[in-house]
Amino acid sequence: MLHIINNSSGQTPALQSCLLRLTAGSAILLIENGVYAAIKNEINNSILSSLPNDVSLFVLESDLDARGISKNEIDVRFIPTGYDGFVGLVERYPTVQSWV
Repeated sequence: MLHIINNSSGQTPALQSCLLRLTAGSAILLIENGVYAAIKNEINNSILSSLPNDVSLFVLESDLDARGISKNEIDVRFIPTGYDGFVGLVERYPTVQSWV
C-alpha cells in the first residue's frame, strides 16, 4: 500500500495515524507540507524510529524545493522523487491511501 501524507505532524495527526496502520512492504510518500516530516531532527527521528525496515520512504522534490528544504536536510531514509516517480509509485502499489 502507498500512503500519501500531505500535512506536517504539527497540522494533523495524519502521519501518526498512518504509522499505526502500516503493513509490511508499504511505502510512504510525503507531499506538500508533509515534506517537513522528512527533515532530520529529534522529533521526526522519534516518529520514524518505529518504522519497519521494509517500509519505503519517498518525498516529493518539488515540494521540498518550494519550502526551501535542501536534500542535505532530509533524513537519509527518504528518497527524493519527481512527479514521474510519484506516478510510478501509484502504478506500483495496488492500493493508495491519502491521509489528510
